[in-house]
Amino acid sequence: MRPKDRAKIGRARASLVRALGLSRVQIQEPYHKRKIIHDPIWGTCKYETWEAALLDLEVFQRLRGLKQTGFAYLTYPAAEHSRFQHSLGVVEAASRVFNSIVDRLSDDGLGPGAKAAGKRLKVFRTESARRRWRILLRVAALVHDTGHSLFSHTSERIYGLVPQLQHLSEILTGPSAKRPGAAEVVVYLLVTSTQWQRLVARIWRQTTKSVRAPTPAEWERIGRWIMGQETDPSLKFLADIISGPLDADKLDYISRDGYSAGIPVGYDLARLISTICVDPQRATRRGRKWWRLTLPIRGINALEQLVMGRLVLNSYLYHHQKCRAAEAAFERALAREHVRNGTIAGRRNIWDLFSLRDADLLEFARKRGQPSKEAGDLIRRTLRVQIAQFRYEDLRVQSERASVAFNSLLELGVPRTWTDYRALLRIEDTIARMAGLKNGSVIVDIPKAPSYADLENLLLPGRTAAQKESPTKVLNYRDWIAAYSAHRTFVRVFCPRGQQIEDAVWNAARRYFASTGLVLSRNVRFRH
Repeated sequence: MRPKDRAKIGRARASLVRALGLSRVQIQEPYHKRKIIHDPIWGTCKYETWEAALLDLEVFQRLRGLKQTGFAYLTYPAAEHSRFQHSLGVVEAASRVFNSIVDRLSDDGLGPGAKAAGKRLKVFRTESARRRWRILLRVAALVHDTGHSLFSHTSERIYGLVPQLQHLSEILTGPSAKRPGAAEVVVYLLVTSTQWQRLVARIWRQTTKSVRAPTPAEWERIGRWIMGQETDPSLKFLADIISGPLDADKLDYISRDGYSAGIPVGYDLARLISTICVDPQRATRRGRKWWRLTLPIRGINALEQLVMGRLVLNSYLYHHQKCRAAEAAFERALAREHVRNGTIAGRRNIWDLFSLRDADLLEFARKRGQPSKEAGDLIRRTLRVQIAQFRYEDLRVQSERASVAFNSLLELGVPRTWTDYRALLRIEDTIARMAGLKNGSVIVDIPKAPSYADLENLLLPGRTAAQKESPTKVLNYRDWIAAYSAHRTFVRVFCPRGQQIEDAVWNAARRYFASTGLVLSRNVRFRH
């Protein structure tokens, strides 16, 4: 890393630490016994004394006030579960995956032909080594969501566009590694700070004398795991457990989100964990061998259920039109505030966002201006109504021009810069003005299509060392995603309720989209 980049990370780290007030933290009475927590997904879970003590810190307690699924609770009233509950579940999921592999080292915990080499890996070499890596893995799972802010991913889609965080993300993107999200960058900055490490070391010493706190080098590794990165090929599977194709995060949220919303998502957790394994794989024919977390071909049913579970949640929960109406309204309120004032939720210092809870939306709602009105409407559940939804197949004229225009519209669903986001706001405001409404009245929502790109670089071992297959060859999930995108990924138009307003916005939207080559048929109109 260049000295200039290292200095930028250092300044950002110092700003975050000041915003969180880590130097003023008062440590509570230490724990001397394990903490037992009963969880609806994982049953009875045990947490070590140092883990229980860390959970008392405001950094973790704040997660109780962040809803895991954003505004979904307005549509699914039981979906009130928090990032705190999810984080505890990820700790348990990561432990069970690791323990399952260790228990099956002599059987099928390692890929075919890899048992001898696998047992020599530094992680598995001795019992003390296994204990240490298990501790670090659990700590990584515990801290993995501490970088979230208001309503989880809803606000991340806005603060993630702030140039400072985007640049930090670029700096921290490792060779051949995925670009970390803004929330992951925040976690990395936190756990690699000297103040955080000293605080944790003090707490650790008060709760146990037999186990040492993570060292600065281990915290650096934990921070990298959060971003899905690992430079040691023999340890890559540990990063995979925290952030990878089959990570503990997915194992928990797919079950928890479905359970809490009352959506039956059927996948066999026990089967998946009992078949998951570690296997040496090369990214290229002559490349280095990386020990990856994967599933054997015989465990394909478990992978199939996992993929389908995510698609079900996208369809019924994350992309539900009323959930999207609320999420998009709050997101636009934050975006328009930032474009106009340079603030987000009233905070000019981006790092102040990471001490907020969802309840701080009430404070936001009391302030004057457009953002406060949006916040107040969301608190009262006064949502915009959907007046149209359409796919490419719904267009009256399907041509090359229409295809290019529709794909350009879909790209705005995942804006990468403020330039992209302003383009989306201009579309909305053009339709609003054509309908005789104020700017900000109309929302054009383009949900992000589901992606399983992380599976593309994984191989599923067969019965022999030579037999390895790509998931795409044994599981036709690309066709499932294509079918979902074709039939369930809509461009939606929302506006305030009222027959005259809805008619005006519908007519304006038809005229605007027709001018870009997208001719809407009347059957995409929604009436209320």
